[in-house]
Amino acid sequence: RNRKQGGGGGQEEEDETQKLNRPAHAAFKGFDPHTEIRTCAKMRSSEMRHVKNDLVASYPMLAPILEAAVKGGTLRLAKCSGQTSSFLSLVLDGKLPLMFQSRGGPFFPLLRLLHRFPDMLPHFRVDAGALRHVISGAVVMAQGLCNTGGQMADVVAGTAVALMVENKEHAVGIAVALRSTEAIRKDPTGPAVEVLHVLKDGLWPLIETAG
Repeated sequence: RNRKQGGGGGQEEEDETQKLNRPAHAAFKGFDPHTEIRTCAKMRSSEMRHVKNDLVASYPMLAPILEAAVKGGTLRLAKCSGQTSSFLSLVLDGKLPLMFQSRGGPFFPLLRLLHRFPDMLPHFRVDAGALRHVISGAVVMAQGLCNTGGQMADVVAGTAVALMVENKEHAVGIAVALRSTEAIRKDPTGPAVEVLHVLKDGLWPLIETAG
């Protein structure tokens, strides 16, 4: 979703709202799907259609998968409850987790789904030296995107992006741009991307545990 540019109280309020609607990556470090997925139920037909329409609007390449899931009645919604996941929901196709959502905010794809559809999100690539910081869940700094080896698609602030790393084929994380690409290039210092979900965090093994 686009964020309005400029100052003033309205901007601060919008920023705070978006913070609430984005999952904090740190929460997923301790997430245990074995104990924190409390319910996992088949959606009603109306819910399936609503979720399918929302997801296809953002991720049109998923239309065939979601249409088949709605037709087959296999879309499920998992609700999590625990110290690290009180506001986390998951959309599954049968036992296959597809998306995650926090605090009623936007849906984001799980990394395993992104690996199947690598172009479903715009790409932000950091230089090789930033890899360990990305995997640790640290906020990605503008320098890592603007250095040699870094690269950015043109996006507005608040856009979900696939985090790539120089010389790596597959995305290592899913994140949200804190500033527009134009703003990052204009001032290549300070925080640029908030990491949501990375390889080997608590969401990564969901495909092995959902049931």
